Amino acid sequence: MSSLVFLGEKDNQFANKIDTVLKDAGYLISAFDNFRQLQDKANQEYPSILVLNAHILEKTGDLETLFRSFPTIIYAPAMNVDSKLLFYHKGVKRVITGNEETFLQLINAVKMITYRNNELRRARQQSLTHGTLQTFSLQDVLQNAMLEKKNLILKIKRDRWNSKIRTFQGHVVNAFTSNLINEDAILKTMHVPVGSFVIRSYKKDEEFSPMSSSTLAIVAEAKFEQNAIRRFLNRWELENPEFEIISGIEQNEFSADMMTAIELVKKFKNFQNILLNSSFSVLKTLRLIEQLIKTGVVIQAGEGEAVHLLQMEDIEFIRENLLQPNSTHGNLIVLGLPSSGRTELIRTIAGFQRAPIKSVQSLDFTRINLQSHLSLTIFGVSIEEAFLPILEKLSKGIVACIFLVDYARSDKFEFSNYILNQLLQIYSVPFVIGLTNTGGNNDKAIKNFKNLFPLPSGAKVVPVDTGSFADIRQLFYNCTSVATQTNEEENV
Repeated sequence: MSSLVFLGEKDNQFANKIDTVLKDAGYLISAFDNFRQLQDKANQEYPSILVLNAHILEKTGDLETLFRSFPTIIYAPAMNVDSKLLFYHKGVKRVITGNEETFLQLINAVKMITYRNNELRRARQQSLTHGTLQTFSLQDVLQNAMLEKKNLILKIKRDRWNSKIRTFQGHVVNAFTSNLINEDAILKTMHVPVGSFVIRSYKKDEEFSPMSSSTLAIVAEAKFEQNAIRRFLNRWELENPEFEIISGIEQNEFSADMMTAIELVKKFKNFQNILLNSSFSVLKTLRLIEQLIKTGVVIQAGEGEAVHLLQMEDIEFIRENLLQPNSTHGNLIVLGLPSSGRTELIRTIAGFQRAPIKSVQSLDFTRINLQSHLSLTIFGVSIEEAFLPILEKLSKGIVACIFLVDYARSDKFEFSNYILNQLLQIYSVPFVIGLTNTGGNNDKAIKNFKNLFPLPSGAKVVPVDTGSFADIRQLFYNCTSVATQTNEEENV
């Protein structure tokens, strides 16, 4: 199929010469008396290329749309550098100036541009291989390229993230992403789990590689990193967990790298996008996220409000008032109906500081490290199940008990009161009653609750939002020994 050339002038010696030579070369030519005619015709017919004399463009309007719609060559006897740059900025492919050499350069430019746009593009499209990373991984592509000693250009895309890799004789010679190059770029690309790719071959006698690592070493390193990622993800049992940052982060608390990682979490949320868009290597990104999780700055999204480590005064209070002298460990029991917020309270106490919560039927538990050689295991038990046998197994190490009551379920008050008094007869440990779902009016809720729920002497009632660590801290400080009816009779 012949290429159609729009010529922006006619009936002069230079234009007629262009017309004759291009027609002899097999091109179709449409020449116009003025630029306005050319523009009108371009709205009806799609030319392969525009060839325009610069002087006919001097008083025209917006040319950028036209230049970016059709490959364009501008020619003129002379032109300053600034004018050339302006044309290139507007999308012109070539600007040709001079006298003797202008004609030959122009003809060659027309042939080169039309060949690239028509013949070369078509040939490349026919040799392209399309696919998805779900069905054919990058590691498989590289191993196949090494076996068959292929020269390949691979372009990989996921959302707005792109990667380009070149192999020569089956070995990776360079790689690029938006913010990484060579070894770091290809290692990052090896961890893209989903996306699309395009592959084409190319011919070249030799290739220079700036990479010092062999392709086999890169594949081995990628496997090592994949194992590290797998260990990291095992704590959530998710392939792509989402994270969030707790509020109140002070920038001067962290290094520049840590702050960069914090911004990545804020912007990209899910783990795979954080990893791909990080300007750090895979392992460095992973270690930074692990460190942020360990310090309580990063939590899994939707798991409640995380907190920093317990304050020193909290730890000292627990050590002196709840734990046994010289003890290094204790069990804190959280009891309540399913609607009381028992599980959320445990998650908030844990702070998600490398302390994943385990659940077995009606039992939730986690262990948090207070200090070196000092820890607290928190068990959440539903009082709707046969929970007394479970408590018997935990009784040896119980140091305190939080009894949650759902204020919105007043129909369950009698049952909850009966269970509480039974427990007080069995276990002589500090207790506190946490009143949840108060609707925001804590004073009124406590007053109504005390009228409906007969309290043992000395028992304290603390309104608590189970997602607020500040509220939960008050539960610790209000754990007190409660006088039962038997105790009172013995004192008499």
